[in-house]
Amino acid sequence: DTLESRLAGWNVVAEDGNGSLYYGKTNESGFYSITTPPGTYDVHVVAPNALWEVCQDTVFDITNSLQVFGHASFAAQDVNNCPYMEVNLSTPFLRRCFPNYYFVQYCNKGTETSVGSTVEVTLDPFFINVSSTPPWTSVNGNTYTFDIGDIPIGQCDNIFIDFEVDCDAVLGQTHCSSAHIFPEPSCTPVPTLWEGGDLEVTGECDGAEVKFTITNHGDDMTEPVHFIVIEDIMIQLHDDIQLNSGESELRTFTANGSTFRMQASEVDFHPFETIASAAVEGCGTNGNGTFSLGFINQFPFSDEEPFDDEDCQENIGAFDPNDKIGYPIGYDFDRLIDSAQDI
Repeated sequence: DTLESRLAGWNVVAEDGNGSLYYGKTNESGFYSITTPPGTYDVHVVAPNALWEVCQDTVFDITNSLQVFGHASFAAQDVNNCPYMEVNLSTPFLRRCFPNYYFVQYCNKGTETSVGSTVEVTLDPFFINVSSTPPWTSVNGNTYTFDIGDIPIGQCDNIFIDFEVDCDAVLGQTHCSSAHIFPEPSCTPVPTLWEGGDLEVTGECDGAEVKFTITNHGDDMTEPVHFIVIEDIMIQLHDDIQLNSGESELRTFTANGSTFRMQASEVDFHPFETIASAAVEGCGTNGNGTFSLGFINQFPFSDEEPFDDEDCQENIGAFDPNDKIGYPIGYDFDRLIDSAQDI
């Protein structure tokens, strides 16, 4: 109806029946366009999350290359009343000793206004001379908090963060930053078979040791899950772990300049993530007085939750403005990644 809200940022897909897919995305007014060759297409809208239900699909028959359709409208209705805040953190590259920026986008993809929303951005410690638009509300160490207020249904906005990458960083060193938005979704449907376990892995360099902590922030785990520790490209440890609610387990490794990564499988049917992981680079040195580089991005991050995003990139000197790169970059020389892994 004319008084109903137009919804921005929704994907619309035209499928020709032979496996070819053509995409469009709705703009701020809810409009989209898709250009296709002649043919018959099933056109459907992809709901952004389980709070929405799309009412119907449409079939188009395009008979020639000059044919233009005026419009095909789609209706969607809410399944539950709840805000659903998403955040994304991105930058094209990180140039050592030069000004850089992060682009933080946040959206309410839910069915209700998000009240009193905030965004927390934690920047890599090698980022200096930080400023932002809009200005941050408070700062604690490397964590910057932005009070963004009430966000209506479908509204998106941006935060721009400017900084320099410190010249004290080693060329090729990896810098990791993250963004988190509140409130987190509270009424989205969860899989009935999910037992409630929710693992988090954190890592730190503590003098002569690399320390990883696995914590269960959810309910008691009813079955163990598998975890591994990778040193550069070699698996150094694999084991099973089962934690009660709030319980943690610590594993330590000698700091020798290698890049260490701990990766644990989430419990089955976790609503957001398949893995929990953390990586530590530059802890200690090897026999040449240096540390290994370029290993952090070969595996995926554990930031599949919509309200959490992490970005890790190696700093560079000169650059090609046409460069494109996909993450994860893959394992070893053949750049191997798991099947069904998003890039």
